[in-house]
Amino acid sequence: MGDWPDGYQQAFADHLRHVGRIYPKDRHPSVVLLIDSAPWHREKQANEVLAENPHLRSERLPSDSPQLNSIERFWKKLRRRANHNRLFDTVADLKSSIRSSVKYFQSVRSTVRSLIEGRPKPRGIK
Repeated sequence: MGDWPDGYQQAFADHLRHVGRIYPKDRHPSVVLLIDSAPWHREKQANEVLAENPHLRSERLPSDSPQLNSIERFWKKLRRRANHNRLFDTVADLKSSIRSSVKYFQSVRSTVRSLIEGRPKPRGIK
């Protein structure tokens, strides 16, 4: 641990502080955050923020289980729409494709909701 860029650690610590503010202990005595195995989720900065906000608790998803992380289903669809099997001449073209795909998903919120809220498929089933 400790070899991840400070930016990742700082961003996650800032996120935890934000969650602690919008879910204050007096109104939300127990807040559980599901996290994946990213190393910066357990770095010193995150642990300090969790200690300052004892009503926040993190539970780690099992290693190598992206099917349990609901946002992974969305990322998969976004990547497929934005850049799957495509070659871009410039980084600007790639960014444009990603922006366009995000705008599309903003227009079909029910699709995004079903991806995120849907039950994960068992491993090995496509």
